[in-house]
Amino acid sequence: MQKKVFFRNRHLVITNYKYGYLLYNQFDRIIGKAVGLYGEWCDDELKLLQRFIKKGDVVLDVGANIGTHTLFFAKKVGEKGRVYAFEPQRIIFQNLCANISLNWLTNVDCKQVAVGKSSGRITVPQLNYLQSKNFGGLRLGAHKEGEQVPMIALDELNLRRCNLIKIDVELMEAQVLQGAAKTIAKHKPVIFVENNTENYSKEILAQVKKLGYVAYWHIRPYYHRKNYYGNKNPFFKRYGNEANIICVHKSKHIRSKLPKVQGIHDNCFKAMVRLRIPLVPK
Repeated sequence: MQKKVFFRNRHLVITNYKYGYLLYNQFDRIIGKAVGLYGEWCDDELKLLQRFIKKGDVVLDVGANIGTHTLFFAKKVGEKGRVYAFEPQRIIFQNLCANISLNWLTNVDCKQVAVGKSSGRITVPQLNYLQSKNFGGLRLGAHKEGEQVPMIALDELNLRRCNLIKIDVELMEAQVLQGAAKTIAKHKPVIFVENNTENYSKEILAQVKKLGYVAYWHIRPYYHRKNYYGNKNPFFKRYGNEANIICVHKSKHIRSKLPKVQGIHDNCFKAMVRLRIPLVPK
């Protein structure tokens, strides 16, 4: 598919994304860069998750950013389904809402909140979105200056249904799971969690085990030659692999060739050694 640009100004571009129209910031070094080069972002994740989503499902996109995954989820669940998209950065949240409107997705509920283990407020620093930066890599919890944004626990939503939870919140993943314990116990959704560090892996895996889930590694390179635009520029090879875990309640059986997580002391680097996956794809 050839890239088409429908709008461009100093920093924003609207283009044809794999799952619809997408507005992105040209100064974003990671998600924006990937969308601009390839017309997709972490598409292997979506190829995996589509196996677990059907029409009418309820999906939670925790750490939605500009909506690259939200668009996919919304089209998969259909008009009778529902997607809740959570993004605490105000400017990024506004871009998310723009993308939902551009694609006329009436089954998406966007919320400008942080998600954690309990309700309260959290400080979100005011970034300069006209400077080159990985805006999706912002870590919350230690900032003293910025905007005060509500923080909620997913259990507060009192959902009648919940089929899948995707969590990508820059080292707050375990707290999100803690705040969703009642929802998870009631609905037993499939859970997809970023787990790409050595230091915080144990915290995440311990919480997954406590919830009664079995976890599998999903480790894939960021760059693929067969991307939506067919762009052979290997820029994203330098970033190596994305690492997540997909978690299924122990009462449910799935057929999967994905490697199981080896206890709470496992991490993606140990897994890559076992699986002979190079840190930087060839």
